[in-house]
Amino acid sequence: MNILFQDVVRNWYARNPQIVETEDSLVQLANQCSEFIKKGDLESVGQCMDEYWVLKKTMAPGCEPEFVARLMTSMRPYALGMCMAGAGVGDSCMCWPVTMRHRRTSRTLYCKTKHSGGGKK
Repeated sequence: MNILFQDVVRNWYARNPQIVETEDSLVQLANQCSEFIKKGDLESVGQCMDEYWVLKKTMAPGCEPEFVARLMTSMRPYALGMCMAGAGVGDSCMCWPVTMRHRRTSRTLYCKTKHSGGGKK
């Protein structure tokens, strides 16, 4: 089992106040994001993704691989929102592009970042 995941589970069962509060915030955020999706409010969905990622990093410090940090920095101007899903190994990065043109740019940046010293090859 992933050590980061073990730490989160241990802190959850210990009722660590920061973890419990963060988990509550994640549930509230998911409900808000659901409403934004129903309304077609894409900018707010992107903001939810960004906030989700901040909250996930609060729950599992150190879960952001260097490659993902570089990738998100390079893609920021082209994204409404970004986050990672999964267990924090860097293989589930999600980007909500501003436009379809930005989607192509994001793919190019991913490839350049991946092959410049980070990510799985």
